[in-house]
Amino acid sequence: MNWLWANKEWVFSGIGVVFLGLLVRILLRPRAVGQSGIVSADRNSSVLGSPVASGSNISQTVSIVLNGTRSTPPQTKIPYAAKPTPKEIRAQLNALPLFQKKGATESYVGLNVRWPVTLEYLSEIGEWRRKEFKIDFTHTLEANFEDYEGVVRTEVNIERFPRLKISHKGSPMEISGTVSNVSEGGTVTLRDADITFDE
Repeated sequence: MNWLWANKEWVFSGIGVVFLGLLVRILLRPRAVGQSGIVSADRNSSVLGSPVASGSNISQTVSIVLNGTRSTPPQTKIPYAAKPTPKEIRAQLNALPLFQKKGATESYVGLNVRWPVTLEYLSEIGEWRRKEFKIDFTHTLEANFEDYEGVVRTEVNIERFPRLKISHKGSPMEISGTVSNVSEGGTVTLRDADITFDE
């Protein structure tokens, strides 16, 4: 008490008030208790980034890291559908008034499809275009679907599908991919295409 009285000017100056405020805050800080309803954090736990909160109407976003690796959801296989077929797409477009066709073609973009087709045409993509657009594709492939009047088109790297080097026009195959464009005439363009050949 004598020390406090002797140093009253220092204690009640700005520096002393700040120091005492910090000291009181540290001493009165709530402690995490193991079994009193408040979860205590285990410093040796391998789970990091798990905040502790209590009360009502609390919304939190928690990122969990286990043993130094961030958990990621398992990759799922993309489902491909056989319908609508190119023929059905063309029939649906032809049933619309001319004014509505443009908007209707955009509704097919993003569909994952798988169709049995036959090889119609294979043309090489020029070196200039490949460098200019920084694409890995080497060829544009066009295929027919049954008696469909339009074509199914995609770009492929011939080295990924070497069998195309020896395939003749009319060779049966199955093509799967994501619709990236449908013309008003019914030509369907796929991206990320995969091709399997009939034995």
